[in-house]
Amino acid sequence: MLGLIHADRRSDALAAARAAVELVNKDRGGVGGQPLKLETCPTSGSAESSSECARKMVDLKALAVAYDADDNVEASVSVLQRAGVPVVGAAPTSNSLLKAPNAFVFNAGIGGSYASMSAFAARNLGARKVALIVENEAVTTPVARAFGENVLKAFGVRDVTLVRVAPAAGGLAGTMRAITGVRPDVVIAAPQENTCADVMKAVHGLSIRPRAVYSGTCLSPDLLKAVGAAAENVYFETPVVPPDDVADAGLETFRRAVAKYGAGAIPVTPRTQIAFQSVMNVIDVVNRVGAPVNSDRVISALRQSKGWPNFMGHPYTCDGKQAPALPAVCAPHTRVVQYRAGRLIEITGDWLNPF
Repeated sequence: MLGLIHADRRSDALAAARAAVELVNKDRGGVGGQPLKLETCPTSGSAESSSECARKMVDLKALAVAYDADDNVEASVSVLQRAGVPVVGAAPTSNSLLKAPNAFVFNAGIGGSYASMSAFAARNLGARKVALIVENEAVTTPVARAFGENVLKAFGVRDVTLVRVAPAAGGLAGTMRAITGVRPDVVIAAPQENTCADVMKAVHGLSIRPRAVYSGTCLSPDLLKAVGAAAENVYFETPVVPPDDVADAGLETFRRAVAKYGAGAIPVTPRTQIAFQSVMNVIDVVNRVGAPVNSDRVISALRQSKGWPNFMGHPYTCDGKQAPALPAVCAPHTRVVQYRAGRLIEITGDWLNPF
């Protein structure tokens, strides 16, 4: 049994994970001839609910647990760690998960996102003055400094300013005034999904017109349409293949599965792709392990992985050395696209490794 801890507001990712399970069970005969079961647990935004979800997974003897998103991951990952249950896949927004010894993450999380955006801004855009927008000061500021500011400075960009978003204190007006005062040529931001549109519109409205680079949390078809001109010529990083990639067989499998088994329309976004990816990668590991399969053997196999296929992502290696200070990261690579006239144009041409 595979567990999934998720936030109520992100049902698209949950539906994508369920579509992957249906694909495997109904089209591929299950795993080892047995149907795969997905046990889910929604959190309510509190540390207590996160811990309770983790304890539920332990009680149900989950083989492994994936996360969609959990704002209190610290409260749950330690419960799973003590029980010897691996955390696989996930879309981590906290460095706690990316440092957990029982975690194996097939993307770079928030740290790698800042690092990739920063490396791209320096190497590809020739940035000289950068404003890093920080949304959650307690969580994001240390990450933005370690993997945004430090990467930029390593590439020779010395003029870097962190600008805090404080939507509860009069909207984004104060943030935009601060950015205007800095006069950056590039703005980098990793907003939460529910603030992407506001941030993008506000940055677009700046008189100084900086180039903008956003994390994959903002790479949603509905959002791009909703913000209109604010998305034009904007850059986005994504830890999975871009949604307009016509050559990736995994993306085509994903599209067909969510169309066939998805409960309603499931958008192609990095978050839904990662949820689907998590299930497919765990199944691949289980097939490699063979019977009898248990959490210990899954952990052992993942620690020995080297260049293993990563569904809709760059091949992964879980040796704890792929990203500095983030031992759980197995694939720090991302792609960068630019939105032009309703299309996503590949910019990097290949996977970008910021480390």
